[in-house]
Amino acid sequence: MALEEFVWSRLNELLELTPLKRQYYVNNEICDILATSNDRQLTIIELKNSEDRYIVHQLTRYYDGIQYEKPFSQQINYNQKINLIAIAPSFHKHNFIDRKYNTLFIQFLKYSIVIKNETYYLQLKDIDNSIVRQIIIPYNSVETSQKRINSPSRAFLNLLSDCSNDNRNIILKLREKILSFHPRVRETVSTGIASYGNGKSKSCIEIATKNVHSFRFGGKRTRLFLKLPLLPPDKRKANFWMWVETEDWINVSSIRLSSVVDGYDFLAYTWLIQNPNKIMYFKTYYTVDFIQKRTNVIIQENSHFEVSPVEYLVNIALEKWIEKI
Repeated sequence: MALEEFVWSRLNELLELTPLKRQYYVNNEICDILATSNDRQLTIIELKNSEDRYIVHQLTRYYDGIQYEKPFSQQINYNQKINLIAIAPSFHKHNFIDRKYNTLFIQFLKYSIVIKNETYYLQLKDIDNSIVRQIIIPYNSVETSQKRINSPSRAFLNLLSDCSNDNRNIILKLREKILSFHPRVRETVSTGIASYGNGKSKSCIEIATKNVHSFRFGGKRTRLFLKLPLLPPDKRKANFWMWVETEDWINVSSIRLSSVVDGYDFLAYTWLIQNPNKIMYFKTYYTVDFIQKRTNVIIQENSHFEVSPVEYLVNIALEKWIEKI
């Protein structure tokens, strides 16, 4: 169980809050957790598995979007101030400077996992007053709860050098989600590509800028490749490398069959040879309509749903990957 999921499930015990929504999208921003108190006061929570210099900026943008749109007005009293909480294993000195000159107050809670008498606890320590809250972590949740996500390497950040700030934050959050999925997920980063799986030859997700697949891409642009099943009617259990085209890393523009690094993926290549009339743009499977039906939402600008179309496809790639290991 990842940190976010565990905190979400135990919000009442930890912070005396009622969970309202996870991974909430507003103005192309992704709020980790929305929660309310007994008197309908809203709290926005951002969780990090590693130190992050921009957590104050993120919470400020979430606040602005929520304050403007005022969602869930039946459950939230917007006449009360909105509480902002940052939870992380440590805070960068820039976080304190940013907070000092921010007109909003943001509560910093430092989390840690401690062992007492062979029992594991999740502790949240308020940086300002040293008050500590803690709850027991069930034994079967310890391994994944303890998994700490390392800060992105310089090579990974170089992949995002041409991204907008919004896209950069979404990709970093997506990276955390991928690495938190299972203890055996590993990240391999080299020039122009980050691979995720349990070894370079057994990866299921790639974030890349260089031409690592068979398509010829123009210019330096960060792209997403996923190993996905081909078509629902296709009874084979094979997965194929596909390029997921997205401008904002939330919505999907199109999906194309691709090939893997250092040569063709044999199954994908064979399928193309045997089906020459089926072009690489799919009209019957990972289309906007298909994803819309599966996520049960209307995919449009400023729409709100539990999982974005891009995350939906990432989830499929991870689930198919875990079946093979």
